[in-house]
Amino acid sequence: MNIQKFLLIFSLLLGFGSVIDNFFPIPLLLFEYFLIIISLKQFGLRGYSAKYIVIFVVCIIISALMTSTSLTRYGSFFIRPIIAVAILSVFSYKYDEIKHYFYKNLRLIAWLSLVNFILVTIASPLFITQTSDSGYTVHTIGYVFNYIVTTERLGIEFTRNQGLFWEPGVLEILMNTLVFIELFEYKSKIKKTILPAIIVLTTASTSGYVVLFILFILYYLQRLHTANGLKKRFVIVSSSISSLLSLFPLVKEEVNYKFTTGVGSANKRQFDMIMGTKIAIDNPIFGIGPNKETYMGLSNSYNVYVGDDVTYDARANTNLFVSLFCYYGIPMALLFLIALYKQQIFINRKIYYLIIVVGLFSEPIAFVDLYFVWIMSGAYKSAQTSNSPYKTKFVQTTT
Repeated sequence: MNIQKFLLIFSLLLGFGSVIDNFFPIPLLLFEYFLIIISLKQFGLRGYSAKYIVIFVVCIIISALMTSTSLTRYGSFFIRPIIAVAILSVFSYKYDEIKHYFYKNLRLIAWLSLVNFILVTIASPLFITQTSDSGYTVHTIGYVFNYIVTTERLGIEFTRNQGLFWEPGVLEILMNTLVFIELFEYKSKIKKTILPAIIVLTTASTSGYVVLFILFILYYLQRLHTANGLKKRFVIVSSSISSLLSLFPLVKEEVNYKFTTGVGSANKRQFDMIMGTKIAIDNPIFGIGPNKETYMGLSNSYNVYVGDDVTYDARANTNLFVSLFCYYGIPMALLFLIALYKQQIFINRKIYYLIIVVGLFSEPIAFVDLYFVWIMSGAYKSAQTSNSPYKTKFVQTTT
């Protein structure tokens, strides 16, 4: 294993909403850039990479001009596509290798998250309270093991598992991605998903539970579709009933909780969706520009009511997709979402896109280097060969 490539992917994952990124964003970014510099042998713009970058720049300039927004607020669109190309160049555009290191890092994060849940359950006094410059407060051990929220399900009180990340919803996205890779990319046996599935359940994330349940349904349907013989089909059906029935009560309880005891969280998501949609509808072509202050100012002019358990003070939107349409307008938002869908890292693009779409409906994580790596991979279709040293299935089952 190449340790530099492993650490490079790890730094990208830390940049995807980790507690470390919240407290030390500049050192983390410099660490990522250092790894790129020492690993990069040749910077290569392959396929339509140059066109992608030009399109980004043109969209930025048009958006800035039409919304009277400073170009400095579009820094991600200027810098991150180029950084993404540099990262792809480090791996020589070998997407199976990128996926391999991504997978290895996710397995590490899964084990760290299991340790995190054990520590917060039996050794919470070891955690100290820290507050970042942005006002984010967390109980932590070295910014690696973290917790914030305690909750209750089925009469059991426990602390929601967030692992390395600032919120449990981020951890569930990555753990469901690990389940996805095991089942649909690497065609592993279902026992390989036990660890990440357990981690998803410890997050007490409604979207995480629903996505995990859907992934298992799709997995069993796919196996049933390709199974030969009545006996094998019977075994698959029996196994699916056993697995899904064990998960269903937990999913049902989580959904019920979200609309009863935890209705405040559901109402907050609903409020953000409605408020952002109203602003987007009134600014459909160019949006309002990537300016949170402008958004919060405009939100005061709309009357949105979703319930009593919501703070109606002006705040930033937590729904990534609504924010895209609100800030950048319909054309640019669609362009971003289509580009993300066209990524070439994962073979089963529709299923992976489901994980991202559902997860990011409640997580405002958009413009980070990790996603621009996926987006820029869509500009060049790498030819993967059957003699690859990495664990990859090359038969595309779902596009």
